[in-house]
Amino acid sequence: MSLDLPADLRARVDRARAEMEAERAAEAAALPATEQLRTAALTRAHRVLSARPCSTKELHDRIMRGADMTPELASWAVASCVEARLLDDVTYAQTFVRSRLAKGHGKRRIQQDLAARGIAADIAADVLDTACEQEDVDVFADACRQQLERRYDAAALADTATRAKATRWLAGRGFEFPQIDAAIRAVRADAE
Repeated sequence: MSLDLPADLRARVDRARAEMEAERAAEAAALPATEQLRTAALTRAHRVLSARPCSTKELHDRIMRGADMTPELASWAVASCVEARLLDDVTYAQTFVRSRLAKGHGKRRIQQDLAARGIAADIAADVLDTACEQEDVDVFADACRQQLERRYDAAALADTATRAKATRWLAGRGFEFPQIDAAIRAVRADAE
């Protein structure tokens, strides 16, 4: 979505932005070198967090990509963001689980993705358990069935080779074999 601003308003906004950037540059130049690096690390952290949510590990890694960044500076910037409540692994994990459930991913795949993003195993387990407890039905079994119905019809699942292919596909999406078996049986039973 793009806003069409009048030319004079756009010029004023551009001037104000340029003035703010010039002020920041002047303030940064007046600081000692360590403070400049800290300010740069914190600015990079804020930029990353304003683009999208991320875990503490992801933020640390993104800060480290910058020139002149040390692990100590990155850790300091991450700690500052955690202290200011801009960064929280539990909240990130909850949002991540909801989005992956909406995409139809299974529990194992979500756990692996959270681990790859640096979320501790105990936090991941707690968040996944909470997501399951909030629903009246087994969310993963339901997601498994929805994914199966979206990709295969009941007539195709009568074939053994197609069932094996569907099983491999669902296992690759992170569903467990009892969930897959139950979903295949339910889809076939509904067709009869």
